[in-house]
Amino acid sequence: MEELIAIANRESAKRRRFDGSELQTLRRASGRTVTDIASAVAARDRTVERWESGRMAPRGNLLARVERVLEALASEAEERSE
Repeated sequence: MEELIAIANRESAKRRRFDGSELQTLRRASGRTVTDIASAVAARDRTVERWESGRMAPRGNLLARVERVLEALASEAEERSE
């Protein structure tokens, strides 16, 4: 969990279009909860649920933190598959 928070706070992130279903898929594959993701990016659980469902998308600095968490989750999933 602390690793996700540290990653979310890093300054550099690749910019791309946000895909809530990707967040949900990677979160589940890594065994993380909505609460884990919300804590890592300083958002509420309900907000993360809305991102995953596509009803909302993070903006600004929050988007950058979510993108860094996505990168970390993708790396974790890749390491597990090796």
